[in-house]
Amino acid sequence: MRRAPLKDQDGMLLGHVWTDDKDAAGFVKNEDAGRPAITAGARLWSILKDAHDAGRPASDVLDPALYAPEFELVVD
Repeated sequence: MRRAPLKDQDGMLLGHVWTDDKDAAGFVKNEDAGRPAITAGARLWSILKDAHDAGRPASDVLDPALYAPEFELVVD
């Protein structure tokens, strides 16, 4: 499993986007981020659903372009 931190435009850690690089992907919110993480989570599920509906493989969810400019996905 791979994951990457997701930040808002101010650099606050909202949570992590993860994938098994095969069939599954998701978002785990940072509980310490409070309401912004909950709001981001709702938006992230929409982004992930759109990627799935477009036929993109689960490994593509770690593409920072999917989240820009609203969020910053930090991929090593």
